[in-house]
Amino acid sequence: MALKILSRALGLALLTLVGGRAIDAGVLAKVWELDLRNVVHGTPDASAKYLPVQLIRFSPDGQQLAVAVAWNQSREVFKSKLLILGTQRPEYAPAQIEIGAGIGNQGGARSFGWSNDGRSLFVAGRVVDPGLGVGCELPRATSPPFWPSFLVSSDRLIQGGPELPDAGAVRARMDALGAMLKDNKGPTPASAIPPGPAEPRSRFTLFDLQCSPEGIWEVPESWQIQDVAEERHVVAVTRSVGDGYEFLIVDPLVGKVIRRWPSSYPAIGSFSEGGRVLCSVEEEGNKGQLVCRQADDGKKVGASESINGGFPIATSARSSRIIASDHHRERDPRSPYEYDWVLDRQVVWDYRSGSELASWRPNRQRATNTTNEQDRVPDQFAISPDGLYVATGGDGIVRLFKIEP
Repeated sequence: MALKILSRALGLALLTLVGGRAIDAGVLAKVWELDLRNVVHGTPDASAKYLPVQLIRFSPDGQQLAVAVAWNQSREVFKSKLLILGTQRPEYAPAQIEIGAGIGNQGGARSFGWSNDGRSLFVAGRVVDPGLGVGCELPRATSPPFWPSFLVSSDRLIQGGPELPDAGAVRARMDALGAMLKDNKGPTPASAIPPGPAEPRSRFTLFDLQCSPEGIWEVPESWQIQDVAEERHVVAVTRSVGDGYEFLIVDPLVGKVIRRWPSSYPAIGSFSEGGRVLCSVEEEGNKGQLVCRQADDGKKVGASESINGGFPIATSARSSRIIASDHHRERDPRSPYEYDWVLDRQVVWDYRSGSELASWRPNRQRATNTTNEQDRVPDQFAISPDGLYVATGGDGIVRLFKIEP
C-alpha cells in the first residue's frame, strides 16, 4: 500500500514534531502530535525519564484520551501518572493523577476502564474521578495475593479469579514424579503418574464505585478473566481443560454462563461492537489466526488471512474495526525446538469486510523491565469507539491519526 501520510500543522507550540517516529505505511492522516513533557506536572524518576507510555485509551464518546505514563519504575516504588487529554485541545491536561500501582499493557484483560457516561475511571484497582483524583481502592489491588479487577458496568466492579490449588496435592504429585525420575527404570506409563490436584474453584466479588462489596459469585471451575464489556456487563473468561482450553462468556451480575466453546489456543480475547463480538487467536496450521465470533452463539463473523498472531489488539466499541498485530516466527537460538514471535506491523482491520484499512511498522520505546534493565517495547495504541481514529504513544509522545478515507 502506497505511503500516504498527511501531516496537519496546528500552529501550537506544544504540538511539536519528533523525527523518526512517524507511521510509515497505510492511509492515515496525522491530526496532532503532543510531547507530554510540555504538559506534565512534576519530574519523573530517573528510571522513567523517557516517560514510557503504558496505556492509551479513548473515552466512550471519543472526546478524551486517557494516557498512563511510567513515573517511577524502581521495584520498591513503581508509580504511574494518568493524564486525561482532550482530543480537540490535547495541549491542556487538567487531570493529572498519580497512581501507585502498575497499569496493564496493551491487550488482554483490562485493568483500566471508563464508565459508560465517561465521568469516572477504574485504573489498576482504583476508582478515579478526573476532577477529584483517586477515590477508593479494592482490597487486593496492590497487595498479595493479587486478584485482577475490572469495571464490569457503569456502577459495578468485579475482582477475583481461581483460588490456589491444594498445596498438599501439588506437593505429593511433585514428590512422586521426582521419585520416578530418580529410579530411572524406563518410560513411565501414564497410569502410574499420580493425578494432579483438583481444579481450583473461582471466587468473584462485586463492588460498587465506593469499593463496598455487594455480592459474591463462586464457580467450581478455574476461570481467568480476559476482557469485559461494560456496555453489556458481560465478561470473557478462559479455562484450561485437559490438553486444550475453553472460552466462556458470562454475566457476573446475575451469575449466568451465556456461552462456552472449546479452543486449542491459549489466547486472550477482546470484545468489540459493545460486547456483541469477541476477537481471539485460534490455531490455524502452524500459525495463530485472529478470529472474531458473535459472543452469544459463537458464530464466526471474520477471520484474518494475512495477519499472523493478532495480539496485542485494540478493539473499537461501536464498529467492526480493530487494530491487530502481525508477526513472523524466528527460531529461538537457545533451543532447536522453540520459536520466538517477532512483531512486524500493526494493522487496522475490519473483520466484517476482511479489509486492511491501514498498517504501519511499530516504533519501540525505552522502558525499564522487571530486572531494572533498559528494554525496548512497542508503542501503545488505541482505536476510537467509532473506529475512525487511531492514537499511539511512546517515549512521552502521543499522536492522533484519522483513518482515510
